[in-house]
Amino acid sequence: MSPSNNQQHHLVPQEDLEKPPFGSPSTTYDPHDPFYQEYLEDDSVRKRNIRVLKLLTRLTTLGLATYGVVSQALTLQKYLSTRGIIRDGRNPWAQGTYIWPTLLLLSTSSLTVFVSVATIASYCFFGVKRANFVSSKAGLPVSITEDLSHLAVWIGTAVGYRVGKTGSDLWGWSCDPKANAIQDVFPEVNFSFFCNTQSASWAVSLAQVVLVLVTVMVWIYAWRREKNKKIMRQRMQLDGAY
Repeated sequence: MSPSNNQQHHLVPQEDLEKPPFGSPSTTYDPHDPFYQEYLEDDSVRKRNIRVLKLLTRLTTLGLATYGVVSQALTLQKYLSTRGIIRDGRNPWAQGTYIWPTLLLLSTSSLTVFVSVATIASYCFFGVKRANFVSSKAGLPVSITEDLSHLAVWIGTAVGYRVGKTGSDLWGWSCDPKANAIQDVFPEVNFSFFCNTQSASWAVSLAQVVLVLVTVMVWIYAWRREKNKKIMRQRMQLDGAY
């Protein structure tokens, strides 16, 4: 049984009874209500923070992925252009060299560059509001799922790149003392440079994992904001059930 009007007045202050959802069906909320204005100001700050975080993570991700593409492309190009050089009965690289770790990191970095450029371009050419509209149409859960997939790809890439460092790959061989021992025989290949470059690429792959994780957290933050907005709308609008 519904509580009587007297019971409602006893449980809820009079000023709250005059606001939705306790007011009469003809009651409308005051947009200048201090509580509502405070909420709008806080929500505006949250919205701005989300946009800034999205842009920063995209730009940083693009920069790191670009480094990954360039470093791996240079390493691969050097290997392909020097593997046919034979001196003292050998070429500059390890016997039975395999290049799949380099191709793995190059592919993942290239994919990340493409996605990041497409996202940033959408903001530049279509504007922030349009880009956010398209994103909202896809749905926050979809965006979170996509970034979780991206996270899994980068974790797999980082692990694979490190596991592949056995001495027969380009990174492992470049850092091997055996490569340093033949440096004077093959001056075309700066083994120290490629060792440092690929070691930095490994660190970049780990940074990418952290960045994608941050991106997922930003999306979750955006999802919580949307959820709070929905709750606020329900609170400030009339509810015929009361």
